Order: sequence, then C-alpha cells, then structure tokens
Amino acid sequence: MLAVYAALSVYVFFRTGQSNKLRQYASQLKPQFISFRDSLARSAVKENNDDREVDIIIGKQMEAKGRKQWNEAYQMLIEGLVKYPKSDKLTTHLGGWFYDQGNWTMAAYWYQQAHILNPKEHMYPMNVGLCLSNAGKEYEAIEWYKIAYDIHPQVGQLIGFVNILWKFNNWTNYQEYEDRIMKDIREEIRDHKRVSIGSYVALHLPFNLEELRAIAASDSKSIADGTKKPTRPFQFKNDHDRIRVGYVSYDLRGHAVGIQVQSLFSYHNRSKFEVFAYNTNDGLKDAYIESDVWKKINQTCEHPVELGKLPHDEAAYRINADGIDILIDLNLFTAHHRMDIFSIRPAPIQAAYLGLATTTGANWIDYLVVDKTVVPRESMEHYSEKLLFMPNSYHIFDHKQFYGLKTPSDRAAFNLPKDKFLYCNPQNNQRLYPEAFDHFANIVKRANNTVLVLKYYNEQCANNLRFEARNRGLIVNDNPNESQLLFMHGTGDGSHISMKSMCDLFLDMHNYNGHSTGGDMLWAGVPMVTYPGENMASRAGASFSKSMAAPEMIADSWEDYENKAVAFATNKEEYQKLRKRIENNRMDGPLFDTQRWVRDFEKGLEAAYNLYREGKPKDHIYIPRDP
Repeated sequence: MLAVYAALSVYVFFRTGQSNKLRQYASQLKPQFISFRDSLARSAVKENNDDREVDIIIGKQMEAKGRKQWNEAYQMLIEGLVKYPKSDKLTTHLGGWFYDQGNWTMAAYWYQQAHILNPKEHMYPMNVGLCLSNAGKEYEAIEWYKIAYDIHPQVGQLIGFVNILWKFNNWTNYQEYEDRIMKDIREEIRDHKRVSIGSYVALHLPFNLEELRAIAASDSKSIADGTKKPTRPFQFKNDHDRIRVGYVSYDLRGHAVGIQVQSLFSYHNRSKFEVFAYNTNDGLKDAYIESDVWKKINQTCEHPVELGKLPHDEAAYRINADGIDILIDLNLFTAHHRMDIFSIRPAPIQAAYLGLATTTGANWIDYLVVDKTVVPRESMEHYSEKLLFMPNSYHIFDHKQFYGLKTPSDRAAFNLPKDKFLYCNPQNNQRLYPEAFDHFANIVKRANNTVLVLKYYNEQCANNLRFEARNRGLIVNDNPNESQLLFMHGTGDGSHISMKSMCDLFLDMHNYNGHSTGGDMLWAGVPMVTYPGENMASRAGASFSKSMAAPEMIADSWEDYENKAVAFATNKEEYQKLRKRIENNRMDGPLFDTQRWVRDFEKGLEAAYNLYREGKPKDHIYIPRDP
C-alpha cells in the first residue's frame, strides 16, 4: 500500500506545486525506504519535459519489469515524475505498472491523469476503458472507449467500443458500426496490413471464409513476430515406444473446454499413447485451478504438468525435453492462450482443437480437428492446416460422465409458465444480434402460447432486450403468464442441465452456434433448430444434429428456420417423437460417447504420426466410421 500512497502523494504535490510537502512526506517514509526518500528529496522539479531523459527512464523501468523487479521499476517511475510531473508518458507508464499488478482502480486513475495531461492521445482513454472493463464496470467503460474513438476514429477503437455495447445488447447504430468495421477490416486485408480485429470477434460478424483465414493469419503472424526465437535448436526424439501426445491449455479447469476433455486423458490407450496435460493456468487469477476438473485430470492423466506462467521458451524446452511427438493446442485465439509456445515449434507435429472453431492461419499448426459437416469439401481450401476429419462430430462431450442424466427442474421455481412452449437460447447474450432477434420475435408471434427465454448478463442488458422486443411487437411485462420475453440466469454448477431441460426448443444462433451450450441442450433432451453458415463456428449445430440422427433440425434459410421452429411448437405429436429420439440417442448415439470419440481420435493421431515417421508430407486425414 505504501507504493499506492507514494504515487498519489507525488502526483498531488507536484501537480499543485507543493514541493515542500513532498520533502516533508519523503522524510516520513519508513527506514527501509531511506534511499528512495533521499532520491525524491534530491530531485529537482522541472516544469518542461526532457523527452530524451523520459524515454530513458521508461526504457529502464520496462527492463526492470521484464526481470520482474517490480519495486525497482516503480521507484524509477516515481523518481521520473518528481522531475517531470507533467509527463503524460511517465504517468501512463505508472498506470501500466498498476495494470501489471492487476490493480484496475489505480491503473484507471493514472491513465485518466495521463489523459488530462495530453487529451490528444487516444490510447489513454482506451486504457481507462480497458481497466474499467476488467474491474467489471463495463458500462462506465463505454464512455471512455467513445472518447478514444472520437480522438482517433480508427477501427480498432470502434471494435473496443461496440464490443461493450453489444455485450449489453445495446444495438444503437448497430448496422452503421458493423458496416464500418467490415469496410475497414476488408481494406486492411486488401492492403496486406495487420488487421485490427481478432479471430474470436471476427467470427461474430459476417466475414467470409477467405477473410477469416486472412484475419487468423494476421493474428498468428503478430504472435510469432512478438515471440523471441529459441537460443538453441530443439531436438526431436524417437527413442520411445509409445506415441507421446501433449495437450496445452489454460482451461483445464471448471471451463467449457476443461469439462469436455476431462475424461479424454483416462480413455487414451496407454499401450499406444503416453499422454501429457500441460496446464498453463498460473492459479493466481483463477480460483478454478483447484476445481474438480483439474483434480480429475491430475489423477487420471499419465503426466499432468503445471507450466503456469513459465516463459514461452522455457515452456517449449520443457515440452521438447519430454519428447512430445504431437502437441495439441486447446486454446487457439482465446483468453490466456499460449500460441507463442507453438510458434517456435517444440514438437514435430502440432495440431489445434476445440478452443475456437476456426483456422489458425499459421504455418506452425499442421492439423485442425474437424468433421465433414463443419468443413465441407468446398470449404477446405480456406483452412491453412491439413484437416483431420472425425467420422462423427468433431466435438468431444463429457456429459455422460460429468453430469449424468438430470431430472428437469420445476418451472415455477424459475418463474416460468408451466403451460407454454418455451423457445430458449441460453448462449451468452453477446452472441445475440438484431437480425437473429428479428427472427426469434417472428417465431413467437407466429406460434400461439409460446415464450422466448434468454440468458442475460445483468439488468441493464435485460432492459435493452425488453426495449428491442417491444419494438418488434412482443408483449413484455412483469407477468410471466403474459410476457412473451422472459429471462433465466446461469446457475454456475451442474444443475444448469436440469434448468435447461425445462426448455422445449433451443433456437441456435446463426453467426456463432452454441457449441458447449448446444451439447448441454441436447444432453438435457431438448431438440434444436439450427441454420448453418459458411464457417466452422456456424456449422457446429448441424454437426451435432447429424450425430443425433436428427437432420430435420437443420434449416437451410432463415425462412426455413422460422417454419421449423413454428412447426415444432404447433405439431405436438411430431415434436414429441423428435424429443424422444433425442433422449434415446443421448445414451446410444455417438455424440456423447466419449470413449468412442477418443478411439476415433487415436486413429487420426496414429495416421499423422506414421506420415511423419515415414518422412511423407502431411496430408488430410479421414478417419473411417466404425461399422
């Protein structure tokens, strides 16, 4: 806390010209800070900045931070501000120091002060918005993102701004913003510039497959360019009898990815495969590191390894020393990914799977795990990797082991009407967009005695959706027996399957399907309607439907989507037949058969390994379906 008070005091004293108070304050510092006190007291106040000296100070403190010498870096910044109290550069770097400590409040404060000193620099309010977002004050962050965009109306600022708006389902000027983003990103792609949008966000917008590959390639190039190359070459060992497979992920915890893969490690055939689970979660910012998921993986995987925040080169050397033959990235472009490790290729074969349904655009990822539905033949050229085609759905699910069959919850306990047909979409509400909501509203208006039930982030989000629903002609009020729009919250535990089983039909999102959510709904026995697009993220629902032997759930247009959803609500007999088939196929079909999925995947791993051992070029791999 002394660091906080010192920083605040230095700033206040010098901004108000109270040099005497600074010296008095410095004399009161504890003995262990004597040298710091003396340097503060000796420093001469300078009204004008010396950019050269300021840059030297900044460079030295960045080097200190790189060595994890946080106190030294902090002292350098404070001493610099003593001399140059009007330096916006030093002030923003002090904000960066607090940001690195995860102190969002203090970081936001210093970024705001930098903005006051230099209101023409757009990154200062941008950083304030980022800190407020990290602190859970996203609606307050909107104004700061808007300030940054007004100063520098560049597409990167716009994306940060609208991401917050859309998280709250605030669709003001939605089409205008979307058109601007699409136009500017397409120009960047055309001009071969580094694109200003990441793959994750891009999947929620109507980019085509060629554009998504270019965006992914730009993402991967930025990662590789920013990653220091290893100082000594890797050695690929061939001195072991079994194929060594390593999975790398931050999310081997109570996360959708961790939940789905947790049994994979115990189902691998140990006579053929030696399996390593590389957990890159540092355990500091995420309480889920102690979750039951990681505990299970830790007990059932042959080699559980906690890499934590190990630097990329050290992590890569550890992986290489383990003699990994096939290294699999379970994060891709998601939060806390470690694609930097993959970019220096510590293993001879590298693959990507599950974390994000897209190509990586990287020449250091050899294989992407898919199926023939999510990547049909005509789309293959738009994926940079060789494709490993699973015989059924590409997606692994662990519901049978993790959740088991659940009894549906009582609708009354969730304030949901007992006698109405519930159209539900419990995906994260940020995936919802105006066009999809138009069709959801049309469905409810066409089918009598039906209700739309959505998940929501907070009350601000719910109010925005109520406003949009009324504008589309739905009845919206506080009476659950009258309102055509209702909400449900996530439960945060396994009981969410029982809650989802109360629904009658899952309305899958078009742009970005429900992946873990789609699996949840089908495991809960709830049929779905899905309208696949071009890219992999928009075709998962179709893959699941085919694996559940229910292709009638797949629509080929928005009109067909609406018609199917209305028909399921009005033709009770056909609907009950479909629901019964879904319930039966949970246990008997391939979608939730985790052991079958692992057996099939091992065939693909063996095929990739054999190509490598035989010195043959990598190629697409088609795993045959068991008779």
